[in-house]
Amino acid sequence: RYWPDSFDDNVDIRISTTTNDNAAAFDILVETLTFTVGSSMDWELYTYNLTDYVSAGETVYIAFREYVADNFNDGAAIMIDNVYYGPETKRAIPQPMAMKGIHEIVDRDFNYVSSPKAEKAFIGFNVFLNDVEVASEITQTQHMFTGLPGGTHVAGVQSVYTTGVSEIVTIEFDVEGPSFARAQIIHNSADAAVANVDLYVNGELALEDVAFRQATPFIDIVAGVTIELHVAPAGAGIENAVGPIEVMFTPGETYVVVANGIVSDTGYDPLVPFSLSVYDQGQEEAGNAAETDVLVFHGSTDAPEVSVWAEGITNALIPSIVYGEFASTGYLPLPTADYILQIRDAAGETTIVAFEAPLGSLGLEGEALVVVASGFLNPANNSDGPGFGLWAAGSDGGDLTELPLYVSVQDITMGSGNISMFPNPSNHLVNLHSESTMKEVRVIDISGRMVYSGTIESDQHQINVRQFESGIYFVQVLTAEGLFTGKLQIHK
Repeated sequence: RYWPDSFDDNVDIRISTTTNDNAAAFDILVETLTFTVGSSMDWELYTYNLTDYVSAGETVYIAFREYVADNFNDGAAIMIDNVYYGPETKRAIPQPMAMKGIHEIVDRDFNYVSSPKAEKAFIGFNVFLNDVEVASEITQTQHMFTGLPGGTHVAGVQSVYTTGVSEIVTIEFDVEGPSFARAQIIHNSADAAVANVDLYVNGELALEDVAFRQATPFIDIVAGVTIELHVAPAGAGIENAVGPIEVMFTPGETYVVVANGIVSDTGYDPLVPFSLSVYDQGQEEAGNAAETDVLVFHGSTDAPEVSVWAEGITNALIPSIVYGEFASTGYLPLPTADYILQIRDAAGETTIVAFEAPLGSLGLEGEALVVVASGFLNPANNSDGPGFGLWAAGSDGGDLTELPLYVSVQDITMGSGNISMFPNPSNHLVNLHSESTMKEVRVIDISGRMVYSGTIESDQHQINVRQFESGIYFVQVLTAEGLFTGKLQIHK
């Protein structure tokens, strides 16, 4: 504020970065204000950015110096009031002061002016999570952390004022993580439409491009809540998926889940709908480190009820099992040895097919396996899909392992009739030799349908099997001594 007098008046605003109080120390000129004779003005606000003159964070001292042409005899009245430093957006607005409040300038040289204490105004809160700032200058008195993993976390809050910030106040809190179960998922649907699949959990893609006869390892899966599963052909998207299939797993339990059945509307007989079969007592390892635990699942849509036996063991391993079932016996704790597993009819009287189970040769001590009956007994009725077999999934997942079909290394002799059949397996011609005259020969497939018959009078006969599908067949030979049956594998 300025009152005119006899001479032009000047005011220098200067900065010093030292504690010296002599004029030479204030060597940084901010501005020179010049007021001419005959002019006057009311209160005027001048604003300067100190970082234009000194480095940020540096301590500075500010001085104001008034001087006129006749510095001793005459001058003008200059009043400076309400000097403020701080954020520009929070600067004070100068107000006129009463005369009694004006600082009397005695020394005509440099005079220090102290800033009044800045007003402390609240701006907001800074919020921290585990030492990381996650929200700044919020005015709400609550803040919610979402999506936190289970465990101990540290929350912090800091008040923000126009004059600075407070200390950070922290508190620890625990988050109870989601509950999980363990599950292995086995793809055993022989429908060509879902040869490779994507699995969606609650609308999110969880497993991608899982092939037929592949298994996941045992994985963590959310438990204690109902989840929706969709299974779609690989890359087709959830809009083309089968589902939703709702399941709920119990926290802490272990499961085996088998995808099975037919998705297509035609081309398969029978048309068994696609489904997920769930076993709630899964194992990731054997109960005894010296044994191999084996769980059997019937997953062949056109296979009948069967029983499972092992050569050299009197009683059935599994007395009865039908499509879509896990064996009622649960995991079979077997000494880790090599076995010949026989698939017999439900009565246990006729062996349909046999497979090698080389548990010992493969060194599977301590392992838990899931063996699934997979594929079709009659591929011709099922879009020429994969043939029947037994396939094993280990706890580590990956491609299932096929159990080899068991065939004796010797020619098969059909009972006391001394009839030999070779080669076996065959893909073209099968030869029959008998010590007695053969009168009739029949070939029956595994479903009981007769696919060949011939009336002969000879001790030798040849069958062309090229027109037959791959699979297991029974050859019946009638002689004067009776009817004799042998088993034939056709493999192309």
